[in-house]
Amino acid sequence: MNDRYQIVKKIGQGGIGAVYEAFDTQLKRKVALKRVLTPDQASPQAVSEAAESLMQEATTMSTLNHPNIVSVYDVGRDDLGGFVVMELLAGETLDQTIAESVLTLEDFREVVNQTLEGLIAAQAADMLHRDLKPGNVMVIWRPSGKFQLKILDFGLAKVSQNPSKQTIDQGDAILGSIFFMAPEQFERAALTFASDLYAMGAIYYFTLTGKYPFNGPSAPAVMAAHLLHNVTSLEELRPDLPPEICQWVMWLINRNPEDRPQSAREALDLFPPPHPTGEVVMMAAVVPDAVPVARVLPVNATSTPIPKRKVPAPPPAPVASVKPATGPVATVRKQTESYTIRADDSDEDEDEKNRKLKLLLIAGVSVGALIILIPVGLHLSKEMSLAGFKKRIDALAVPNPEGTPKDVQLLAPYLSGDPKRSDSRALGILSSLKGPGVDEAMVNELKSAPAGPIRIGLMRALAARGLTTAFDPVLAIYRSTQGEERAVAGETLQHIAKPGQESTLLSFLKDNVPNRPNLENAVINLIRQNKDVAGRTRGLLEELPISSGDYRKSLFRITGQAGGPESLERIGRLVNDKAEDHPFLSDLLLCLAVWPDRSAGPLLQQMMTNADAVIASEASRAYNRLLSMPAGGDDSTNWKYVLEKAPRGDALNVFESMADNPTAFTLAFLTTTNLPGWERTFQQAQKSVEESAAAALPVQSGKLIPAAQAKPRGAQEGASFVQEGAYWTWTTPPTWFIWVLKLPKAGTYKLEVLCSAEQGGESEFIASLAGQTLKGTSVTTDSKTTFVPAVFPGGDTFQIKDNQVGVQVLGLQAGAVTKPRLMNFSGIKLTVK
Repeated sequence: MNDRYQIVKKIGQGGIGAVYEAFDTQLKRKVALKRVLTPDQASPQAVSEAAESLMQEATTMSTLNHPNIVSVYDVGRDDLGGFVVMELLAGETLDQTIAESVLTLEDFREVVNQTLEGLIAAQAADMLHRDLKPGNVMVIWRPSGKFQLKILDFGLAKVSQNPSKQTIDQGDAILGSIFFMAPEQFERAALTFASDLYAMGAIYYFTLTGKYPFNGPSAPAVMAAHLLHNVTSLEELRPDLPPEICQWVMWLINRNPEDRPQSAREALDLFPPPHPTGEVVMMAAVVPDAVPVARVLPVNATSTPIPKRKVPAPPPAPVASVKPATGPVATVRKQTESYTIRADDSDEDEDEKNRKLKLLLIAGVSVGALIILIPVGLHLSKEMSLAGFKKRIDALAVPNPEGTPKDVQLLAPYLSGDPKRSDSRALGILSSLKGPGVDEAMVNELKSAPAGPIRIGLMRALAARGLTTAFDPVLAIYRSTQGEERAVAGETLQHIAKPGQESTLLSFLKDNVPNRPNLENAVINLIRQNKDVAGRTRGLLEELPISSGDYRKSLFRITGQAGGPESLERIGRLVNDKAEDHPFLSDLLLCLAVWPDRSAGPLLQQMMTNADAVIASEASRAYNRLLSMPAGGDDSTNWKYVLEKAPRGDALNVFESMADNPTAFTLAFLTTTNLPGWERTFQQAQKSVEESAAAALPVQSGKLIPAAQAKPRGAQEGASFVQEGAYWTWTTPPTWFIWVLKLPKAGTYKLEVLCSAEQGGESEFIASLAGQTLKGTSVTTDSKTTFVPAVFPGGDTFQIKDNQVGVQVLGLQAGAVTKPRLMNFSGIKLTVK
């Protein structure tokens, strides 16, 4: 940075950047200066790429010049990387404002108008923000008592006209703020303007309640609340607000992006105007048959009807004329329409009747008025009336529902996604429905279902049931379809294939088929159920030297996740035999990059010294992954090896392993090791480790330590969900869990892992603590909500010595033999003897 900007002080620190107050010596004014990655945080290449990206985005931001977006004055780069110069604002962040009091309706309307106007301008430039939160909205109070809002920190913004995948920072952590992130950000799926609107909807909810709409006792629990859509209706928390305001906010935070407004302009166009007096206001959708309907999903993930306004029914009248709003309606950007609905429209098109019914609901018309306006004969489907269907689905929407094949036939059409004929509870019920003939009825429904949402929903229900008899029809769908349907068929095969069908799936992988990972995972699931660990990959190992292309890559990935000592020995021979065949070694590293335990460490250390820089770098990243697995011992030697041998950019990831293992060994390594060039990074790492140690969970003998307090780790940590404190559907082997604990004294610690497993049980897992390991096995239970202690055939105790008292890490990871879903678990107990 040249001498134009003089740093005054640091005023903010984020995950990958810092903001400083600075003085512009040319224009003689105070400014805010932001940096992202600097050389002490990342490799030179990463710093250069971050600077280039920042300059491109800041350049676009500087063209917006909008009163509700912070102004960008300048952008540049120097020896420390990229920087952007912005206006320095005097005010408070929106979360500081809400800490004093939640918003009144009048102030809320102003907040909505200003923030959405800012987003409209950004979206017109095809910009996604991706980190919207109250702390990124500045409130500037004017002498008149009015306020101006400015959206800050487009540092995560992305300029793109196309859906964008969520990026990750240098620590492989999802960028963004967890309480306000859209579900697709956790899933690393495509991001659109609807993702920003979800975050904005969560902000609006927060401003009206002072509460996060999606919350939990830990970061994984918050993530799960988003993914499972566990949210309390805004109308329950703020019954004083107009129902249409509550419904509008809930529309923005719908679980699925397609169920939200698709742009800030659409959201503002349909923001309910102030109430006129004495008239019922109907807001017509601006696209045919489309009204923002808030789907509020409570903890049990079932839908509720659209909240209705609690007002007395109007007097009976044969004709109800619904007039457009009058008076000040500045927030409405498109003209509303008026409709006249007559009680005698018996020959009116049924779809039109349903559309008008939804319009009345969003307008807040009372139930009494609807009884007058809508003919008694109106149905949502030809199979069953709304009342009849609702009564039956209410009866089935319970844990472990009992039903019949007729219930399968009733529920299947409601997987369609059609607003007039769908219910989000249908999928959950079909996934767990029990009763004579239900399994056969499910398979028959799949065979006769039309292509599209119903067939997709049925396959997802079959996957949840693990119904092996559906293998042939699902495989037929995989063969004959494309796109989402084929992808879901591939996912379903992972859960319904049974031993003996490996060769069928491998034959598909020999062809150039899409969705290869789904078929690979199906084969992996079958192989890992085979208790002959030594022999289960022999056929694959024989094919590896003579295979090529995508099929060879698939074989390596499958062999790697299967693991086993015989496979590792054979892979080691291939490393030596193919030492000069760099393309082969690159494919081989796909195997070691997913190895299920630390046994591949020595081989990866050998490959880190390969003369080919790409091979050495890939080996370093794979080795860092192994070091992040639970060990419970002293990793000092391994960490030092990485820092000395690996490229700096790859070596930085080893500090994550240290933060996850904040024991006395780790602190001793950071305070006593002298490696030139790493001094400043060691200081930062020491602070992170000390913070992790300070947050350790105190162990109380015999008291449950909830699963929600564990940290999920591994390549598929997003595949495990928390609900009511428990982890469901632990997929293996790429996912493992750690608890940072504080052990009170030396002695014998008995471990209990409370688990449930409806689909077979008997999956192996490894528990580690203080350099010791225990081999456990999950137990089959009648219900996923019935948790019982897992079995430890070789003993269930750890011996803790005096020098091991204090902070230690307890880890759970997959064993050698597992089912596709290893188990659910509600927590652990350590009892000191």
